[in-house]
Amino acid sequence: TFNDVEFSFSIAQISDTTIEVSYEVNNTVDWMGSIAWDGYLNGVALSQITGQLNIMNNGVYSNTTQYDITGIMNNDTICVELFVNSFFYDEYCVTVSIGSSTTDTDGDGVPDVLDAFPMDANETADNDGDGLGDNADTDDDNDGVSDSADAFPMDATETDDFDGDGVGDNADTDDDGDGVSDAADAFPFDASEAFDNDGDGVGDNADMDDDNDGVSDQEDAFPFDGGASNDTDSDGIADAYDNCLIVFNPNQADADLDGIGTECDPDEATGNNGNNTGGNNTGGNTTGGNNTGGNSTDTTNWTECEIWEYFNQDLVDETQPGNGCPYYDGSTEGDDEDDSEGLPSVGFFATLTIVGLAFAFARKEND
Repeated sequence: TFNDVEFSFSIAQISDTTIEVSYEVNNTVDWMGSIAWDGYLNGVALSQITGQLNIMNNGVYSNTTQYDITGIMNNDTICVELFVNSFFYDEYCVTVSIGSSTTDTDGDGVPDVLDAFPMDANETADNDGDGLGDNADTDDDNDGVSDSADAFPMDATETDDFDGDGVGDNADTDDDGDGVSDAADAFPFDASEAFDNDGDGVGDNADMDDDNDGVSDQEDAFPFDGGASNDTDSDGIADAYDNCLIVFNPNQADADLDGIGTECDPDEATGNNGNNTGGNNTGGNTTGGNNTGGNSTDTTNWTECEIWEYFNQDLVDETQPGNGCPYYDGSTEGDDEDDSEGLPSVGFFATLTIVGLAFAFARKEND
């Protein structure tokens, strides 16, 4: 106090570049006078730190003034001398601390050196540097997507996380988390689908005809091959590619390379038992082992005569191959075989007629 007037005065550093001078005078005794103050840096006057208060009446006088101390070095000492009615009264000093980790001017719990808004207790950070604190900013990363819709509101390179794995879709190489990379996934944002074999826009899991050949997958022996759907002989080779359509021959051997598999090629068979090895068969044994029960033969393109002859070889004269099926009674469409062989020829009937006519003529001459 002075002259029974209650008085308080203080100086404090509130940031690396600012000090604050505060005072309060409670005049209850009708005192009239003035107080003034001047600042000094290491004993040298600081012209920017100065002030004066004139008190004319009873009452409470208070004020806080901030002063810029930019350029002041760490550990420098700033002092303010207080004068009452022009007489020195007291000195108040503070040691400057640049980069102090404890100063928190706005009392928000964040030191000023880390606070983007050291004078605003409502804000401490500005992620996108737009001058608007993150608490008030509705798009903190300034990516054009509001924070409420942005899975990564502080990352301008990401906005979505489809599979919720914590990795943004832009960086995530498997956005639906189905184990198939986006590069290989026909449906990168559908965990239930990854492939579309026929390219019809319907994933293979939901598609009922994956090769789009008109045959449902349930009935299609080759559901991913649009050119095949059946396997008549169940040898794993589609009918469309099988060189023995009705004969089991998974190895598709074709010794004479004529497009007909060895297992069903009559050109490669002798008899109806044993294995075929290029047309040679001795006693049913071939290189590669025995075959009991004989070969199955594809007769799809044979005439009825050829089929009959093949399966009735005990009636065929083996010395006359292609003998025209002498015992086969029947004609077939497209059968070029001469089914009249074995019957009297036309010449025989002509000769018989001539002889008959000659005999009749001779008898008439005798009459």
